[in-house]
Amino acid sequence: MKTYNSYRLLLALTLAFLFLPLASHATVEETHVIIHFNDAIDDEVVMEHGGTILDTFTLIPALTASLTPESIIELEKLEAIHTIEEDAIVEVNQASVDWGVAKTNAPAVWDNEVTGEGVKVAVMDTGIATDHPDLEVAGGASFVSYTGDYDDDHGHGTHVAGILAANGQLIGMAPDVELYALKVLDDKGNGFHSGIIRALEWSVEHEVDLINLSMGGADYSSALEAAIDHAYNEGILIIAAAGNSGTANGEDTTTEYPANFDNVIAVAATDKDDQRADFSATGDAVEVAAPGVRVQSTHLNGDYKLISGTSMAAPHVTGHLALLKQARADVTNKELRELLHTQTIQLGTGERNNLYGYGRIELPTDLTVKEIKEPLVPVELSADVTAEKVTLNWLPTIDQEKVEAYIIYRDGKRVAKVEGEHTTYIEEIEPGTYTYEVKTVTVDHGEVISEPLTIEVVTPEPEPLEAPDFIDFNERAWYAPYMTALYHQDVIGGFEDETIRPNNEITRADATIMLVRALELNPTVNEQRFTDVSSAHYAASAIETAAAHELIAGYSDQTFQPSAEITRGEVAVILTRSFSLSPVEAPQRFTDVEATYFGSAAIELVTSATIATGYPDGMFQPQASVSRAEFSAFLARALEHEKSEHP
Repeated sequence: MKTYNSYRLLLALTLAFLFLPLASHATVEETHVIIHFNDAIDDEVVMEHGGTILDTFTLIPALTASLTPESIIELEKLEAIHTIEEDAIVEVNQASVDWGVAKTNAPAVWDNEVTGEGVKVAVMDTGIATDHPDLEVAGGASFVSYTGDYDDDHGHGTHVAGILAANGQLIGMAPDVELYALKVLDDKGNGFHSGIIRALEWSVEHEVDLINLSMGGADYSSALEAAIDHAYNEGILIIAAAGNSGTANGEDTTTEYPANFDNVIAVAATDKDDQRADFSATGDAVEVAAPGVRVQSTHLNGDYKLISGTSMAAPHVTGHLALLKQARADVTNKELRELLHTQTIQLGTGERNNLYGYGRIELPTDLTVKEIKEPLVPVELSADVTAEKVTLNWLPTIDQEKVEAYIIYRDGKRVAKVEGEHTTYIEEIEPGTYTYEVKTVTVDHGEVISEPLTIEVVTPEPEPLEAPDFIDFNERAWYAPYMTALYHQDVIGGFEDETIRPNNEITRADATIMLVRALELNPTVNEQRFTDVSSAHYAASAIETAAAHELIAGYSDQTFQPSAEITRGEVAVILTRSFSLSPVEAPQRFTDVEATYFGSAAIELVTSATIATGYPDGMFQPQASVSRAEFSAFLARALEHEKSEHP
């Protein structure tokens, strides 16, 4: 199977091309005259002058005859003759309806003011002749490579469009539809699947109701099928010619693509006697049949032509559905399709069959526009906003049992459907400004939307943490917020004498315990990798865990020196190993930090990430010990930095 099908589509053109002017006039000779006698008609005198009598009248003493100019001159001299005048031609000046349109009962439906008004129909074809007096094109687009113009340079699309929507000298099935020309076939009648897919995208974007595809080919395309399925699921009905490759006996399956797809209505062709056209494709995909033999419609240069083919049958069905769509605006595309099946004359076996599908289409003469009572908008739309959560509430203004559902929109995009018995919607959402709307959908499919409601979701300021209750803790001191935060995270604790000792120097053991707690690391089995840290040591588990994660290291003599005071340089190294720090300001250079110092790079990173700072004299003092308060500040800042950089 090819993933990209560039095979050309062959137009489902006709098997026979017969051309005939719209107004057909009898050929008139100069000798075709009306002879009006003064009294009685005298046949013999006309024949004596070589005339051929064509007809006689009873209302007046007159007849029609063919005469030579010389004979006319001689007869005008006779006293019995009142006048001799040319049998002048008169022309019909009213619109005409082709047999196919009449066969579907469309004219009877027009009398009910059902003409396709408000229905958007796209004809995907060779374009439409925008200068034809019988066609009004609302817009369109070109999807062929050689032109951006959707005007027809072939004629096929114009013929299809006329059957569907002509509204002038000739009247099509649905003369008041909004007609769009999507040029997907070139001046030879050829095109690509890719062009149809782009035209389907255009149709969805422009909210087209119906698409006519009077074309076909033998090649299956998964991409084309997927695009058609998407358009169908968006509410568009797609109608296509079944194809002109049918066999005389109709026993073979010959339906072409795209008509052969499940979500396309495949149309076969019939003649005036409701007989299948011998060229009409057959198969179980055939859904309905429609007039497709010697169909008169619009063509290029303001002309009209007779053409046959399933290409001509398809727009009859598209027009039928356009009338039905106007009359039943409350139903879905799938429901319209089912209604179409019931509006047919069964042919063939009397049930759905491979020749005619459900049968030849025929509109019910009593089809009228169903009045839909417009629902009222939801009122008193309000929102309760808490931390990252929105609760919408509203009141219905129609009987609650008539509500099928409410559709929730956020910033113009549908986000949820709420069943009709509920008038509340809750969602969690990131902080920001949002505009909500609520649409009521009633049981008869009427829809109306509320006034928009704009709200702002903000992250509330956290409640201040209660300061630890230790006798030596000063809640006004610089270290208070850091130690308070870590205390409530169970990272730091106090001593048995009810002190927390902020100003005491912190040992390597205690710093390691706080680090492991802050990172929430799972304890590691004590391997006693350090000779001076026995399994009974209060920090043994934390030291082994941190060492296993390569956050800390001992000395060359295999000791850890847990009771030794940790230095500022060592803290910088440990923090860079433990957190993903990113610079937020330019790095600092310190006079007492040599490039050869093992922690120089770490000191540069923690200071540029604003985790630690140097002193006013330009030094960092890497060998200086660290108080419990200072280590708490470093650790709390690193945790906040990690949270902001990697939420």
